[in-house]
Parts: sequence; structure tokens; C-alpha cells
Amino acid sequence: MDQATMMKDRGNACYKKGKYSAAVDCYTEAICLSASVPAFYTNRALCYLHLERWIDAQNDCKKAIELDDSNAKAYYLLGKAYSGAGEFGRGVKSLEKSLEKSQTKAPNAAFQDDVLQQLRRAKKAKWLQLQAVQAQRHNRVKSFFAGMLETSRQSNLRASSTNEEQTRVHEEHDLVMAHMMELIESSANLNQQSEIPEYFLCPIGMDIMLDPVTTPNGVSYERKWIEQHLSVQQIDPLTREKLVKSQLRPNVALRQAIEDYLHKHPWAYEE
Repeated sequence: MDQATMMKDRGNACYKKGKYSAAVDCYTEAICLSASVPAFYTNRALCYLHLERWIDAQNDCKKAIELDDSNAKAYYLLGKAYSGAGEFGRGVKSLEKSLEKSQTKAPNAAFQDDVLQQLRRAKKAKWLQLQAVQAQRHNRVKSFFAGMLETSRQSNLRASSTNEEQTRVHEEHDLVMAHMMELIESSANLNQQSEIPEYFLCPIGMDIMLDPVTTPNGVSYERKWIEQHLSVQQIDPLTREKLVKSQLRPNVALRQAIEDYLHKHPWAYEE
């Protein structure tokens, strides 16, 4: 065994024990001995993620990608590093790239599910971040417009010589304010949460399905919930007939429909 590989193995042992700083030192030594191995960089990047050293993790992932652009794991970790730093837009792009790269090699369903879950998180976080920015903008617009309108109101009141004229000024400005606030609020609500289609929700868990499976009678459930039910009693929750795990089949069409929905409505994703 060469010295670089030995240092990598030591790093792996430290990582398993949760000694991330010690693992970083081992992987760094491995890189010094052999700087062209992508795995050394992704292993160290994973440690940096645990230590919340987002920039260091990003740099290691970029180096691994430079050495091997087909490295789906490097793009995945890069997406997590960007997300950890609050750069959710970049995180989404890197995770999407990871999914793309993972499909060009021998498919790894477990890895792809991990990437997909992280991608959903990043998209939701990006949406929440944008919502917060938009809320701040709308509040500034409302404050600015209210100030302008009040200045106009006071100017018109000073020019009014009768009570009737002052009343008209108040009514006109109140009407403009009401219409303007309605327009601003309508704009703010365009991207707000709406009701999730009922057929996307699991009848057992009552949450949106991410891995829907169908029973022989045609009803779809979230896999983890129906399998949990069957571990207690092997009975169809609806028909009460005998049902075993081997009778469940993936509902690919529904899963794709839900994926499309989550892409357009990232707020709907829940852990």
C-alpha cells in the first residue's frame, strides 16, 4: 500500500469516529503525496461540510471536478457546500449537475435519492430566501408610496378653503391608497403557497408523496408509510384484504407528476 492511500485510510478511520479535523489532516497529507486523486479532495470536502467550513469544502469540490468532470459526488458535495453558505441558487445548479452526472454512469438509486432530497431542500430554501427579499421590497414600496401620498394629501389640504374640499381630498387620497395597497398585496401573493392537490398526498401520512407505490386495488401511498403499516398488519388499509410488500409497485407516473409539481412549487417539499 502506498503512503498516500495509507493516509487516506487513516482519514477514513478518523471520519468514522467523528474526528473531522484529524481526518482533514490525514487527507491533506494524502493530497500532498498524490495531488491528482479526486477522492482525496471529496473526502476532505465532506469533513469540511461537517465543520461548516463552506468555502474550503467548495474549493476541494471544484478541484475534484477539475480532475474529473464526471464526478457526481463532487457536484453533490459542492451543492451542499453552496447551500450551507446560503448560496442556494448555486447549490441548486450543482445538485442538478450531480443528478445529470449520476445518470451517465451505472445508476446508483440510493445516491440519486440523496441528491434529489438535497435538491428539494435547496430549492425550498432558495424560494424562502426569495420570498424574504420580495417581502422587504414590498414593504419598502408601501412605505415609500404611503409617504408620497401623505405629502400630496397635506399639500392639497393646505390648498383647500372649505370643509367640503378637505373631505374630498381625504376621500380621494384614501381611495388611491386602498387601490394601491390592493395592487401591492396582490403582487406579493402571486408566489404564495396554495393548496397541494389531494392526489399527491399519502392517505396514511397525509403528506406529499416522494416515493409513491400502488396497491393492487389502485390506491397510491408513500412507500415508507404503507410499509410501516404492513410491518404491523398485512392488510390493505382501504379494502381490509390481505396485502404484502411484494404486491406494491412503484407509481412512476405519479412520482414524475409530483416532481414536476415540486419543481414549480418548491415550498411544498417537507422532510
